[in-house]
Amino acid sequence: MQVSVTQLLEEIERINGDDLDAAAEFGPLKLGPRGVVLEELVCADRRTRVVPSPQVREFYAYAAWWEHCSVQLEWCNQATIEELYAHSPVQDMLAADCAPGFLTTSGLSPSSIVLFAIDDRDAPFERAYFNVDGGGEPQVVYAGSEVSVFDDLAGYLQSWLDSLS
Repeated sequence: MQVSVTQLLEEIERINGDDLDAAAEFGPLKLGPRGVVLEELVCADRRTRVVPSPQVREFYAYAAWWEHCSVQLEWCNQATIEELYAHSPVQDMLAADCAPGFLTTSGLSPSSIVLFAIDDRDAPFERAYFNVDGGGEPQVVYAGSEVSVFDDLAGYLQSWLDSLS
């Protein structure tokens, strides 16, 4: 039985809230507004707009954005994603990440990826994308010290949760 996105997020929030040492050193977990109804996702080309999948809608209804201060990772606010896409270091990252063979064998298309997570807007290293090329639940492509591809958002969140446990 697959655990729901909401259940995974509740557990991630609980574990982060209980980590008082990390909160004291780096700052507490920060969450955006809850109950947001996400109508569309804007792809990295800034032209293509897609309807969010059920898991993605559930994620953004839980919280519009997250800042994980202890690992300096932000789960992006889709309401302001176009501003992030326009930021020069992010544009350079997107161009490199879409080159064939860089993150995936065939490359990623700017018209089918949505930036989901980023660690540093001015010098991005860790990042994750929704790959919406294929309908249904998007794959999550994570890149940092290694590249991982998850079948869906729940798989990515389960991996995140496993790393906290």
